[in-house]
Amino acid sequence: MTVHFTEEDMKEIRAAAYWRWAKDHPEEAAARLGCGLVTPEEKARAQERAKPRRRSWQNPGGNRTKRAQAHTRRIRRLG
Repeated sequence: MTVHFTEEDMKEIRAAAYWRWAKDHPEEAAARLGCGLVTPEEKARAQERAKPRRRSWQNPGGNRTKRAQAHTRRIRRLG
């Protein structure tokens, strides 16, 4: 099965990949930004998407909540 990305998707993907790379190569990235390879709005969008998602108390990410962990701990402790 082939997945087709729109041009807009490709921009996002390239920008995200670029920022992952840029974290490790700050000097080279600065030089490239001077050449205007990445537009400021692409930069802003990529940085926004690169931020780690906060796990909220309601647990949207699917990892076990503190409350669920506490229940397990209690069960184990009580035997």
